[in-house]
Amino acid sequence: MTKNKEIFVRKATGGRDKFRPEKIKNTCLRIGVNPETAQKIVDKVSEEIYNGISTKKILEKTRYYLKEISPVLSDIYSLKSAMLELGPDGFIFEEYCRRLLNYYNIPAVCPKTIFGFCISHEVDIIFENEKKYTFIECKYHNRQGIYCGSKDILYTWARFLDLQDGFKSQKNFYNFTSVWLITNTKFSDHAKQFGLCKKMGLLGWNWPENGGLAYYIKKAKFWPITILSNIDNNIRKILFKEGIILISDLLKPNFTLKNGKISQKKISIIQEEAQKVMDYFKE
Repeated sequence: MTKNKEIFVRKATGGRDKFRPEKIKNTCLRIGVNPETAQKIVDKVSEEIYNGISTKKILEKTRYYLKEISPVLSDIYSLKSAMLELGPDGFIFEEYCRRLLNYYNIPAVCPKTIFGFCISHEVDIIFENEKKYTFIECKYHNRQGIYCGSKDILYTWARFLDLQDGFKSQKNFYNFTSVWLITNTKFSDHAKQFGLCKKMGLLGWNWPENGGLAYYIKKAKFWPITILSNIDNNIRKILFKEGIILISDLLKPNFTLKNGKISQKKISIIQEEAQKVMDYFKE
């Protein structure tokens, strides 16, 4: 990178932003890299930066240098992109969120269809507290740069109101008093404004600022299998079909696959990598 010259980065949204090396350092520090090593990584990546480089390319370079230090740190660094791979549809993300909520002692379940006043609704998650229910919509995205915007939040709010009317007219037996929207990406400013106005619960990747989805995932060590470098798309699909979503699922004493589409040798390699991640974060 040329010194004393502003370098602009091409974002996933198509916009441009000034290259800020402190972002790389802060991310490295958050995953457990010591300050001196984090700065060395920043210096190495900065030497390879050029005007118009994509944020994706910067992430790849950072992960490359992290892998030289520790493959585990490289895996954890990829968490954000790994969450984009909980697809192709949103079912796996819904189940992931349900299990994460359960970890935090929220009795979340996936009821599927509930009748509203006007129409029936495919409901992602609900939970009950003192005979009052919370309706949770999970909005999964498979690409960076996609926001949950006004359309998403208005859609969720309209469904919530119809479910409430369904209860009042005795078409369902769920007394919904609150609604949440969870996404693996970000909320637009308008979505945040509407959510605040209507007292909706919004949980995005780094929203709220004092504790977004990323914070709760890391705190719970709820690592998805998609962070593992030894799992490709085909293996991921096989594991998802068998309900294997977390790397902790791979390490259960009674772990078995119902089909033999993955060799035992490959399973052992994957489990070894999974164990290294779990061991790294043992308290």
